[in-house]
Amino acid sequence: MKSSIEFSTGSRGGNALLGLTYKYKWSDRFNTYGQLLVDEFSSSDVLAKNGSYKNKTAYQLGAKYYSAFSIPNLNLQIEYNRVRPFTYSHNTVVLNYGHNNQSMAHTLGTNFSELLAIARYRYQRFYGSLKYIQAKRGLEFVDSAEAQVFCGGSIYGSEDLREGDLNHEIGQGNTVDFKHIEFDAGYVINPASQLKISTRVIFRSFDPEVSQSPNQKLNTTWWSLGSRTDLFNWYRDF
Repeated sequence: MKSSIEFSTGSRGGNALLGLTYKYKWSDRFNTYGQLLVDEFSSSDVLAKNGSYKNKTAYQLGAKYYSAFSIPNLNLQIEYNRVRPFTYSHNTVVLNYGHNNQSMAHTLGTNFSELLAIARYRYQRFYGSLKYIQAKRGLEFVDSAEAQVFCGGSIYGSEDLREGDLNHEIGQGNTVDFKHIEFDAGYVINPASQLKISTRVIFRSFDPEVSQSPNQKLNTTWWSLGSRTDLFNWYRDF
């Protein structure tokens, strides 16, 4: 499919991706899932393991465990995501996989590895969740000699500005250690309308190798307390 799309127009006439999705239900309480994406593939470079910029690939591996350890309504999830530099980008910027200056695939864009863990628990009308995210990202340098070189950390950069064809690794450029910890707890007042009161605490740590605007070292904590309701229109006329 990819070759037929770009056959007559060349690589600069389009930006086709190949994807594969996997899910296997081992039991009623445990399943695994994953995705594999190929943006550009060169078998000779992959086998050579030379870090070629052509190896624009991404994958996801995850598992979900329901009523974990025989505790009703305790659900656990773990997930790992890895995206090589230059994935989703294109020499012609308007052909990248972005919209409104945001990545369409993942909030971290490209050139990152991420570990995600989530625990959710519900007891009668009480509920709570804990989320932990740790990631290693590679961003572009700003206001320095390195800023003229595209490191593959943004889907809006041009591959023509890369530094060579080989030895490109995840996290290259301005390496950032990123953490996100989120705790949410609440009580369902009205199950019919899902009216809830809840509180949430979020802590985020952004620690770049080189702190420079707009990528500055920053630790942030948010607290929130409020109420919300989830209303749905269930259409059953089919």
